[in-house]
Amino acid sequence: MNADFLKDIPLKTRSTNQQIEIYDGIRKKFVKLTPEEFVRQKILYFLLIKGYPAGLIAVEYSLVLNNTLKRADIVVFDKEAQPLFVIECKSHTVSLDNSTIEQIRRYNMTLNAPLLGICNGLEFFIYYKNEKAINFWPTYDEALFILASGK
Repeated sequence: MNADFLKDIPLKTRSTNQQIEIYDGIRKKFVKLTPEEFVRQKILYFLLIKGYPAGLIAVEYSLVLNNTLKRADIVVFDKEAQPLFVIECKSHTVSLDNSTIEQIRRYNMTLNAPLLGICNGLEFFIYYKNEKAINFWPTYDEALFILASGK
């Protein structure tokens, strides 16, 4: 689905030592600006707009998959500190195809979150329980409702 809702999200950047950095409001620090980081920061800002509590959002969340350390771009937790929503961010040059969907599904083998999302800044897909596509970006309360209702 189209991710036009991200285009007007303001981001704070700075230039230091011949490098451009972008401010991460969740980690409370500037990080190197890459195309993927640009998308991640837009998604993080959007999550806050949608009511996701900053204290329940983890960025570059470490997990072990097949004895290998991996990092999920964004993991949102529910009020019991269980993974609720795992989001993988890609550069706008990366197509959201089966390989990107499979990447987040592999991460979710460890995390077991009911909601999965992938976004490249141009389009997004959200899945419930690894398979059922959702055609909207839920607010935090809607995500909790989806979890509680089992839909």
